[in-house]
Amino acid sequence: MQSQSEILESEANTVERLPVYVFLLSLLFAIYYTLNILPFHLDDAYITHRYAQNLVAGFGFVFNPQGEVVEGFSSPL
Repeated sequence: MQSQSEILESEANTVERLPVYVFLLSLLFAIYYTLNILPFHLDDAYITHRYAQNLVAGFGFVFNPQGEVVEGFSSPL
């Protein structure tokens, strides 16, 4: 049987670890959110990369080098 001081010490350890548990739970939620909800937002980065890639290759500021020249970026960069 545990004494009252041992029980209080056990409860104190649990309370001290609470920030760690909250952090780990938040981290798991952030990973889940990033993997399952955010992937469609990566289009903007791809569009910017494609414009930069074509600019460096000498095609100018276009998304498709063979296509019509249009403004199609969504990033202020």
